[in-house]
Amino acid sequence: MLKGTAADALRPYVPKKAHNLLIEKTKIWKKLSFSTKWNLRDIIRNKARTFMTLFGIFGATMLLVAAFGLKDTLQEYINTIDNKVYKYESVITVSSKVDNLAVYEYTESHHADYSSDLSIVIDDSDDVILFSIYNTSNSLYGFTDFNNNEVRLKNDGVYISSRVKNRGYSIGDTITIKPYGKNTSYKVKVIGYVTGFVAESITLSSEYANTLKDENGNPLSYQISSIYTSSSRDDILKENNMVVSSVKTKNEIINSFNSMMELMNTMVIVFVALAIVLGIVVLYNLGIMSYVERYRELATLKVVGFKNKHISKILISQNVWLSILGVIIGIPSGIGVLELLMWLLGKDYEMNIVVGFMTYFISVVVTIGTSLFVSFILSLKNKHINMVEALKGVE
Repeated sequence: MLKGTAADALRPYVPKKAHNLLIEKTKIWKKLSFSTKWNLRDIIRNKARTFMTLFGIFGATMLLVAAFGLKDTLQEYINTIDNKVYKYESVITVSSKVDNLAVYEYTESHHADYSSDLSIVIDDSDDVILFSIYNTSNSLYGFTDFNNNEVRLKNDGVYISSRVKNRGYSIGDTITIKPYGKNTSYKVKVIGYVTGFVAESITLSSEYANTLKDENGNPLSYQISSIYTSSSRDDILKENNMVVSSVKTKNEIINSFNSMMELMNTMVIVFVALAIVLGIVVLYNLGIMSYVERYRELATLKVVGFKNKHISKILISQNVWLSILGVIIGIPSGIGVLELLMWLLGKDYEMNIVVGFMTYFISVVVTIGTSLFVSFILSLKNKHINMVEALKGVE
């Protein structure tokens, strides 16, 4: 506007000259309804406004899918841990004053499982990861693959988490591991994948761990740190056994995850509010801009006999087109954002992405519903078009 003269700037908005579309040269064009033809020409004529409208709908859908998908993923994570992984009643932290022999005797007498965690580096990398050794002869601790199917540890190799897999390792590979701070190394063979729920990790059975030897033939040394039992905490503490340092129940652990779930629910509410605000603010402002730009065209339609309802239908149908296209683009983008969130959270937790049907349904309904609501509000302005003023504005 500032490039021209003051008189030019004071003139009403002049619509851009419309060019024929390629589709107009085909037989299909003749079969299309007037509203479809009008909307196609308007979309092509106002590319910037169309793009921003599409962006607003896309952004709202993306936020909704990411938010509800995050909730679905975390809920599935807790359910998997509760039903497939933590099958024990209590977990015992082993006292540092006892040796493994005392732990073996305790676990055998109580029909319990045990585990040990070592910090290691792999193939001369500087990143420290978890080397988790489990004895699950009583099936009180479980494992799942990347599809949440239960896995039983075999005794001829190790299982890697998804973040270790993303380093370039796969089934059949041999990995050289070094206990952190030591010069000894061991070679292990990858035979499967399991979800490392709490850290980037390599998991193996105690039977396989006992077969590992370093380059000098020395066996792998590890100290048992946790015992998993079906006994209650009160019964364990009554025994006053030297093996027991502290006891935590399964319910206490699950409750800590539920507290995190409550925090995520708050985040979901914020994401949904942002999505709705984004949709309403962007679509309403663009709708006002569109109304101003098309004021003379709408007045022309009214002059030649179009009723307000018909004009509203034309305008709303265009928003429906853009809403559907924005949703189609926004859904995979929302899943991409969810994967990014899971990757960032994966430094501490490893979760398999789960997006339920209701997440897609609610995201689509809320986005398109918001778009239709804004379109309906804007369509009411058609009643206030001054046809004489609009048609005489540009001479």
